[in-house]
Amino acid sequence: MTWIEAGKFAIVETLTAGADSYIKFISKLGQWAPQWGTDASGTPEGGPLAYRPDETVADPPAIPAPLVTGDYRIEADTVNLTYTVAATSAQLYILGDGTPAGWDNTAAIAMTKVKPGIFEISVELGGDGKFLKFVEVLGQWAPQWGTDAAGTSSEGKLVYRPDETVADPPSIPCPATAGTYTVKVNLITMTYTIQ
Repeated sequence: MTWIEAGKFAIVETLTAGADSYIKFISKLGQWAPQWGTDASGTPEGGPLAYRPDETVADPPAIPAPLVTGDYRIEADTVNLTYTVAATSAQLYILGDGTPAGWDNTAAIAMTKVKPGIFEISVELGGDGKFLKFVEVLGQWAPQWGTDAAGTSSEGKLVYRPDETVADPPSIPCPATAGTYTVKVNLITMTYTIQ
């Protein structure tokens, strides 16, 4: 998993549904302790983490897998002892007035999925004053990814809009000089780069 910040780790992985499918977290390859599972209140979407520091402590229950097979962003917070499992995009599209698609969400351009949670594309981007965003479904504005006030035309954090009840995040600025750029999206770290 990728370290995000103090005690937080995340990954996007394909999880298989099924009554016999579960996950746990370990901190040393090949060893079952330290280990994190959950308790009776843990669900496929999230819950508390139960910590097993060493072999003298009984294994905590495993975390149940989601009900539908797919790509999921899994986050473990070993400080606050919580976990979340949320479905994430298996496909991502780029659009905006700085792209050939414009703001037509039915014409958004498919990005290449490098691996679960990692997407990239080489694309013509407009110049100064132009913007872009990412959407998951052609013809829809949610789920959507933009950035925050600190996002630049070369890198920044992604801000997620899961559905229509959440306000649009700010658009991502395009580089000042028009040209072909490689755009990379990392849904594990929730970041983007434009080179």
